[in-house]
Amino acid sequence: RGNLFVIDIQESSGRGSLQQPAPCTPTTEVCNGGIDEDCDGSTDCDDSDCDLEASCQQPSVCPAGHLSSGDNTCTVEITEVVEDGEIVSIGGTYSRTTSGEIRVSRKTNGLTIVGYVEWSLNSIPDNSQIEDVIFKYDGTAFTTDGSYRQQQIISIENNLRPSTTSNNQQLYSAMTNVGYSTYHPAESTFILNGVQGPFSLSADAKNRLQSNLDSGQKWFAVGLTPFGTYNLDPNIKSSESDSKPTLIVKYRLGG
Repeated sequence: RGNLFVIDIQESSGRGSLQQPAPCTPTTEVCNGGIDEDCDGSTDCDDSDCDLEASCQQPSVCPAGHLSSGDNTCTVEITEVVEDGEIVSIGGTYSRTTSGEIRVSRKTNGLTIVGYVEWSLNSIPDNSQIEDVIFKYDGTAFTTDGSYRQQQIISIENNLRPSTTSNNQQLYSAMTNVGYSTYHPAESTFILNGVQGPFSLSADAKNRLQSNLDSGQKWFAVGLTPFGTYNLDPNIKSSESDSKPTLIVKYRLGG
């Protein structure tokens, strides 16, 4: 007790000496290298240099069956048709057919036929922001002369829903009055044999679909009206066929 001990610590380059880390020399970050090659404090996918690296992409958040665009947008092809058909007007009478192909025609005897397609939007997540709306269909024609096939894709006035509107004259008027918006203008080759389109629809169509989604109305419809007079029936294959009228919607998740 009371003795003083002196410990002499000497530096040594041998075993047991303290080693300083080697200085970091920045190089290009290798996104699966397991180290911080560029010396910025972040490794592999945590490094912003690796944001676009395929191996660092997050799994798709799009619903099953929807195509991911990799920028938080998804695309879905909707073939779930609630109702499609045609309304024939002649001599002040109006009749509706919801089976067989959809005819779109105006004839010299005064007979006019307009068509429509209504889809369900149940496959689009709530709070989605619509980016683009596209229409694709399978058409049939009876001649190579395109002059009689001038049709246009339009809105249905007052957002009238075909499947819940029993008054044929009211629905016909909603597609032929001046209050409709043109979703796609008339084209001389609108209906040909085989799959046609895809036709990108106007901003009015995108806004209408968005409005329906935002208000909880999970449906969207287009009208198909003749543009000109002719005596042959250009047809569109309906939802009863293997080639259904298709609505293609690109949307951004989360609004």
